[in-house]
Amino acid sequence: LAKFKGKEDELFQKLEAKYNKTGGSSASPFPLPSGEGPTCFVEFAVDGKNIGRVVVMLYKDKAPLAAENFRCLCTGEITRDKRLTYLDSKVHRIVPGFCIQMGDITRGDGRGGKSIYPPNSEHGDTWGKFKDEPFMQHAKPGLLSMANSGKNTNSSQVFFTLKAVPYLDGKHVVFGEVTKGFDVVEALGKIETNNKTQVPVPRVTIAACGEIVDGKDVACPAKEETTSTPFGVSSAFGSKPSLFGSTSAFGSSSTGASPFSFGAAATPGSTSLGGGSSKTQGFGFGATSTLGSGAPPNADSSKSSGFNFGATSSLGSGSKPTFGTTGAGQPSFGSLAAKDASNSPSKESPF
Repeated sequence: LAKFKGKEDELFQKLEAKYNKTGGSSASPFPLPSGEGPTCFVEFAVDGKNIGRVVVMLYKDKAPLAAENFRCLCTGEITRDKRLTYLDSKVHRIVPGFCIQMGDITRGDGRGGKSIYPPNSEHGDTWGKFKDEPFMQHAKPGLLSMANSGKNTNSSQVFFTLKAVPYLDGKHVVFGEVTKGFDVVEALGKIETNNKTQVPVPRVTIAACGEIVDGKDVACPAKEETTSTPFGVSSAFGSKPSLFGSTSAFGSSSTGASPFSFGAAATPGSTSLGGGSSKTQGFGFGATSTLGSGAPPNADSSKSSGFNFGATSSLGSGSKPTFGTTGAGQPSFGSLAAKDASNSPSKESPF
């Protein structure tokens, strides 16, 4: 790849000549792409101007995990920390005569992505990646396929093929095809890009997306601003909706997943720092332990946290505030999450 950087078209031609000598799809051990399932739409914008809609049929009967993942990301119906959706995300890579790659909903540069499947769940691995499903041929233009960074590393990144690309067979899961609007895909393939990175020069985004049910659009709602208070829904400072989706009260225990907890103890299952909690959080006032400050063994402060004020005393006791640190002695603000696939340096790529 380093040798052909900036000359990908030449590389693809060499690969096609080597691995597709018959000039057809019969040499592939994988079946031709086909299937049935829901229909979704994606509308693209170039520098804010809508250029058209692409309609895709998903092969849910052949690749149910990939199809459901794409459908839900189009409708925005899944929320985990925040809503998971393709809406407003970028088309981050265009290779003329090969593919249109998109769907990095976390970083926008090809190094991120997040599936609808939670980490350590039935379908999600430690980082929420899901497994490959039966492979089919990349036998024609207009196919929708999963981008990945290796075996069983599917998240939210996908690509449209601009031609048959048999050298991707057995490496990427085909799970749908364009049924209307392939001219829009072709137009995207002609957009000017950086010849070294394939990043589009203009800003190319997904302006609208959703599912088509009984001939009607079920579109992902536009993102809305939330008016909130950082002290939770039941805060003593008001009752506006909280960004953290939890409840807390000044001087009492917290029962939600708020990064703020005032009081000396947390109820069982609480996600506040202190009071025997093992979850990572932002602030903890009046907690029974301070990370990195000689907490007693039974304080259960095994998880990294941010700041902890008033260790081993209730709020207002006059104790001096201390700063939590990481194991390396560095100041830590908020949670130190486990390894997140969205921070992986390896880009997901269709080759």
